[in-house]
Amino acid sequence: YQDMQQFTFALAHDLKNSLTKLKLSLTLLKEEEIPPSINNYIQIIHRSADRLETIMLSLNKIIEVGDSSPHVVKNISPALVFSDAYDEFSDTIEMNEAFVNTDFTGIGELNYIEVYLKSIFTNLLSNAIKYSSPERPLYLTILATQKEDKAIFTFTDNGQGIDLEKFGNKLFLPFTRFSSNTDGSGVGLYLIKNIAERNGGSIEVESTPGKGSSFTVTIREYKLPV
Repeated sequence: YQDMQQFTFALAHDLKNSLTKLKLSLTLLKEEEIPPSINNYIQIIHRSADRLETIMLSLNKIIEVGDSSPHVVKNISPALVFSDAYDEFSDTIEMNEAFVNTDFTGIGELNYIEVYLKSIFTNLLSNAIKYSSPERPLYLTILATQKEDKAIFTFTDNGQGIDLEKFGNKLFLPFTRFSSNTDGSGVGLYLIKNIAERNGGSIEVESTPGKGSSFTVTIREYKLPV
């Protein structure tokens, strides 16, 4: 595992350098007078470079999640962690006139790895926004409850929904997307599942195409380091 990790870091570093040069060259090309026919090909290369960059960043996220240690466990407030994650999307939520209703009264504090919990919230928020319905404003409700040493977070939206009969067996595979009309790398649900199951948790999905989805993530508390 350590050998593979070192190899992945080295590969990501080398790819990043090449990708940086590629994107810089494309930026400089924009300043030149280029025939429309050639410019179309340049736009294709530009989109491919952006896509490659997104995949690279997603791979790095997977590595970071796998590399986090239980020694960084601390007592955290899920409400504050969510507020931090929400701030990243506040402009988009306001621009789209989306409504987000939260209830974290069921959980005051939690012994967990903060970067894990923020990743769960960030990816669920991102998916809700990304797969919102074009026919109506997004309405997202988030409920937090606790059962013994487990915290349960339920994200319910009125978005596009997912055809579970068609995509159910691919739902948590990395780099899987359910719509060609959305951007993204398709690693969000994979990361959430990996994080939750790492300490005896789980993720469950209920969805109806055209009506919306409900994601329930159950995480188990870590023991605070001595």
